[in-house]
Amino acid sequence: MTNINITNLRRNLFDYINQAVEFNDVINVNTKAGNAVIISEADYNGLMETLYL
Repeated sequence: MTNINITNLRRNLFDYINQAVEFNDVINVNTKAGNAVIISEADYNGLMETLYL
């Protein structure tokens, strides 16, 4: 899992998205209002399938 703040995400958005897609890395984005998590679509679909079952 990679932890970053929103400023660094804005500067390097393409690199972080690419990292999530190619390496299945989870990106935790820290903001003043709260946190968000970026995962690949494949990981997301796997989570949804697991929840469904």
